[in-house]
This record gives sequence, structure tokens and C-alpha cells, in this order.
Amino acid sequence: MKTHKSKLHEKLVDLRTHYRNQNRTSKRVRGTPANSDATPQQPEKDRKSKLREAFQRCSSLARQPDILSAFVTQLKANGVAGEKRNAEILFLVVLTRFLDEPASVVVKGPSGGGKSFLVESVLKFFPSEAYFSLTSMSEKALIYSRESLVHRMLVICEAAGIPSAKCDLLVRTLLSEHFIKYEVVLPDRTTEVRKRPGPTGLIQTTTAEKLHPENETRMLSLKIRTSHEHTKAVLLAVATEQPPTIPQLEHWHALHQWLALGPTNVRIPFSKCIAENVNAIDVRLSRSFSIVLNLVKAHALLHRKTRRRTNDGLIVAELQDYEAVWKLVKDIVAENIEAGVAPSVRETVQAVCTLHKGGKHVSLTSLSEHLDLHKSTVSRRVAEAISLGYVNNLESRDGRTAKLVPGEPLPEDIEILPSPKTAAVAYARTAKAHPKQHAISKRKKFGLKH
Repeated sequence: MKTHKSKLHEKLVDLRTHYRNQNRTSKRVRGTPANSDATPQQPEKDRKSKLREAFQRCSSLARQPDILSAFVTQLKANGVAGEKRNAEILFLVVLTRFLDEPASVVVKGPSGGGKSFLVESVLKFFPSEAYFSLTSMSEKALIYSRESLVHRMLVICEAAGIPSAKCDLLVRTLLSEHFIKYEVVLPDRTTEVRKRPGPTGLIQTTTAEKLHPENETRMLSLKIRTSHEHTKAVLLAVATEQPPTIPQLEHWHALHQWLALGPTNVRIPFSKCIAENVNAIDVRLSRSFSIVLNLVKAHALLHRKTRRRTNDGLIVAELQDYEAVWKLVKDIVAENIEAGVAPSVRETVQAVCTLHKGGKHVSLTSLSEHLDLHKSTVSRRVAEAISLGYVNNLESRDGRTAKLVPGEPLPEDIEILPSPKTAAVAYARTAKAHPKQHAISKRKKFGLKH
């Protein structure tokens, strides 16, 4: 009869054998039979082979010091005029899909202003696996759809394509929580929990001046230009005798595939220096600042071939990545928290003040004549100025001629994000105080004295 000690010894031997076999199984290539000749290194070899193949097709593009400029040049060949900044932001937003926190953006403008054309033109530079595009969807489509949204951009051509407040909540949850977990009732009256994983970014267009407040704080708002000069540029692009050439996009798709094969993780060594110098006047800045940092990471990722790496493979962002993003979004970040006023709104408010000097109410007709813009364009501007409190309409009855008067005085634009020079100085000081923890200072790059 076996003693208690011998039985315990047998159990320990059995457990040791079980875990040894389990460890051997876990080391096999996932999805490869046990008797296969494949080695554990085979998937990594395949990845590197695909990486080399993709790089051969995009090497000249990947080595460029300013890939966004090359993008804008080729975009013009597709007939897009006057939307350089918005196009560059959209391009970087799509690239943030590789990150843990993809950015989202809404493009606002009047009907026929070119919102959808701009978005569609930018998306042509990316392979189809980068985004999932819809014109509209049903209320519970996000729950039942089998289309993967993991590290993809969800593109909704018009905000009205989100049919209800419940659907809007699902989209908002997907953006902030990076998944949807929804319990549904089955035909047999039992329930089932459906989960749609992310992370996912959102690109949408709208003719509305404002979206739901919770949506606005989660997205960058881009406005289609409506100036006289911009309209002329668009008309000239349409009237050109030579039809727009179809851009050769194979090398752009190859660039995206090369980036997708990794690494995609980016480190911003000077992020704290930027944060310490942000003019933190509004709590809503926390979300906007996260978007800014993700765009900086996207810009560094785009230029991965010319960026340094850490010992563990992280791409190291440089101050020039922040400089490029700062130029694109500094005004937008200020406008999102109402610390700045869009040039179009400022121009409209100043025109109302000028026309009101005689004490008369200002009509939309007289305002549109003064600005030399179409009445519908001026109406959108006035609506935004009224929502911000800079213009008042004394006529409250619908269908009557507007009686516009100046409202709150226009504020001076406040600088929210620190300039690249400020960030460079702060980073240089930190690097000097902790030389072992920081890379080489970029002072010379920004023309600063030692």
C-alpha cells in the first residue's frame, strides 16, 4: 500500500510532466501541426521577407525627409485645390490607426463645398484594409456587423448617416472605450453579449456647425475653406484644359503596408516638456492634447526610415515631428476650446461691427455684399458667430429678415500649444540636467545658441 508521501511524489511528477509538455506545445508556431518542419522563427522570417519586399516598392518615398509635402504635390494632381492643411491632417489621422489611441476628425462645410471629395481623395492613398467606409448605417449595425474595426478608421460620409442618439452613443463608446459590449435578446428570448473590439478612429463629414458636445471633444474639427480666393482656386482647377492625372498610388500603398509590418510603437522623449508649457486654461484640453501627441507619433511613424530607434525597437520622435503637427493644428486646438476664433468668423464679426457703426441693424444681404460672398456662406458664418456670442440677432421670429448687432467683443487669440522653439529650449534644459536619460539636444536644428 502506497504511503501518503509516495502518492504526493507521484502527483508532483505528473504535474511536472504536464507542464513540460504544455511548455513544448506553447513554443510551437501557432497554427502549425506538431509534426511540421516549420520552426518557431518562421513567422518572423516571413514578416521580414514581406517587410523587405514592401520597402523595395516604396524605398524612394520612405527615405524622403518630408513625405507630407510629397503627398500634397501628388494630391494636387488629382484635382484637389486649396485644402493643403486639411488634407495633411486627414492623412496623419488615418496613420494613427496603428496606435493604441487612434485620432478622429470631422470635416465641416456647406453642401457642395468639397468635404466628401477631400476625404475620398485622401483615402485613395491608403489600401482598403486601412478603413471601412459607409454612407449610412442602421441603428444597431455596429453591434451585428462582422466587419473588423480593429485598428481601422470608420468613415461615415455624413453625420446624418448616424440615424439615432443610440447609434451615436455606440460610436462614441467605440471611440473612447475601444470596444462595444452590448447585450441582445435572441429569438428564443435568451440573451447574448456581443462585443466589437477596437481601437477604432472615426472620419465623418457634416454640414452642421456643431455636433453633439461629447463628440466635439473627441474629434478635431476641420472646416472647409469658403473664402473668395479659395472658391476661385477650385474653379480654376475645374476649368483647367488638361484633365487631372490619376496619381500612381502603388508606392503609397506599399509604404502603408511597410509601416503596418512594424514596428509601429513611437516614443516622444520631449512630451513632458510640451505638456509643461501648454497654456492649460480649459479641462477640455486633455483630449485635444492626446490627439496632438498621437499626430506627432503618426508623423514620426510616417518617417520611420529616417528616425532613430531605442534598444527595444521604439521609434523616437524628433522635435521636427512636433513642429510639423504644431503648424497644422495650433489654431484648431485653440478654437476647439473657444480660446481662439476662426479667421472666417473673425472677418464676419468685424464686418458686422463696421456696418453697425451707424446704429442700424445689419441684414444678411448687406453683410454678404460687404464680404463679397454668397448669402448661404455668410449665413453659416453668422450662425457660428451667434453660437459663440460674438453676434446677436434681435429678430427672433422665423422667416423674418435678420437684425444683426455686435455681441461680445472679439478676444485676442491665445497661444495654447507651446511653439517648437519653446519646446526645444525646455527639452534642451532637461537634456542638460539629465544627459543620460535624453537623446542629443536639437538646439542647432532650431537655430538656438548654446
